[in-house]
Amino acid sequence: MSQLTIQQAIDLALEHHRAGRLNQAEQIYRQVLGAEPKNAWALQLLGMIAHQVGNSKLAIELIQRAIAIDPSPPDFHNNLGEILRVNGRLDEAEQCFGRCLSIEPNFAAALNNLGELYRERGELERASEYYRRAIALEPQGAAPYNNLGIATHDLGDPVSAIDLYKKAIELGGDYVDAINNLATSYLDLRRIDEAMKTFHRALSLDPTNADAHSNLAYALLLKGDFAAGWEEYEWRWKCSKFPSPNRGFRQPLWNGQDISGKRILVHAEQGLGDAIHFLRYVPMVAQRGAHVILECKREMIPMLRDYPGVNELVTFGDSLPLFEWQVPMLSLPRAFKTTLETIPAAVPYIHADPSLVEAWRGRLGPRDGRLRVGLAWAGNPTQAIDRFRSLKLSQLAPLAEATNVEFHSLQKGYAIEQLKTSPAGLSIIDHSEELTDFSQTAALMMNLDLVVSTCTSVPHLAGALARPVWIMVPFNGDWRWMTQGESTPWYPTMRLFRQQKYANWDSTIAHLAEELVRYSSTS
Repeated sequence: MSQLTIQQAIDLALEHHRAGRLNQAEQIYRQVLGAEPKNAWALQLLGMIAHQVGNSKLAIELIQRAIAIDPSPPDFHNNLGEILRVNGRLDEAEQCFGRCLSIEPNFAAALNNLGELYRERGELERASEYYRRAIALEPQGAAPYNNLGIATHDLGDPVSAIDLYKKAIELGGDYVDAINNLATSYLDLRRIDEAMKTFHRALSLDPTNADAHSNLAYALLLKGDFAAGWEEYEWRWKCSKFPSPNRGFRQPLWNGQDISGKRILVHAEQGLGDAIHFLRYVPMVAQRGAHVILECKREMIPMLRDYPGVNELVTFGDSLPLFEWQVPMLSLPRAFKTTLETIPAAVPYIHADPSLVEAWRGRLGPRDGRLRVGLAWAGNPTQAIDRFRSLKLSQLAPLAEATNVEFHSLQKGYAIEQLKTSPAGLSIIDHSEELTDFSQTAALMMNLDLVVSTCTSVPHLAGALARPVWIMVPFNGDWRWMTQGESTPWYPTMRLFRQQKYANWDSTIAHLAEELVRYSSTS
């Protein structure tokens, strides 16, 4: 420091910082602060290093101290806002970006970051506006093109998103995130070979990219290449936005080894439909001679008491008993080396409580000759795929053409409110108050002739009960439905009604309504 001015020292530290030599940069920043404790730039840059090494609390504190000393640099507010944003403090982040732009209205990075904030809030149109403003100011910046591509894709236009991702890659070179996103748009458009080629390109640049591995798994499973797909699918636990927490168990993952006489925890993951789908494997684990501890969410517990092969049943969140091995439910196909030909498809593998079935029979009363059809149209809105699979009840108006049908709602959650404004002629009996858990839903299904649903937990339960079930599958539907045909090897009693055009349900619902009229007139 004695031979350098403060500014020269900061410039030298920035060279180290930009080159990734964080220890050297931090050492110089601290030397600067030793000589000049209120140097705002050194504090702010030290905060950025704290953020880079994962200490967000310290990063926020240091940058706030820098702003208190000198609030004039727009960078300070933008960087603080971005750290707050990635830590989920969106309202505070928005204020920081606003302060940045009040100082420098043409600060492209802040505009891009505001776009990210609004995208996280689900305000996709507003997010797109900010990305476009950032692009207009810095047309050579790759990140806003990539981010605009994500928003455009999520707004239902993957074709335009592809062009934006290609532009981001053109500008950013080996831009792995954009390459992965490009492949994801190909996958959603069912251009599977192009998607796989592009995922492999991303992985050639970043072999440990969990998102690319997990997305490649979806492509492989869609094609029916289960052997490779299950292996790639294990990367899901390292994805930043994977919906289930990585439990960090010290007990080893079961991959099919001898577990005779051992205690194994089989734990549910992801959505309730996933848990119902892969329950079929639990008795197979028990057949290996293991003591099976099954952990599921509370809604499933009443239905699973006395489930075949389960020695202990535990509610997610409660304390766990001792166990020696563990396996997530969606890792069981890998452990059993499941192929298309060996899918365990014997149904029913869930059974409704006979006393509840009888109670629902009495509750529904005598039949009047009409077909009893259960209906569900919306899933969990917090899931990323929900915008593609969920409908508004008004979209099902064509089902009213089936006049020989008595509709029963199997819907739970926010969408129940839509029953107050059911489409003309579509009279639906609401059972939401009585459907307190899956054991009640299962018992009601046993009194229905058919279940019609979007891709939620409802068709999984109907399929597991061996009830006739029609499922509306999005164009970019989940890997388990694969890409063609009206049947699925997972559920013998299920019929698939596939969306024919991306994000457009009109023809699918019209076809389903026609089939329901025919089915109800002949049943």
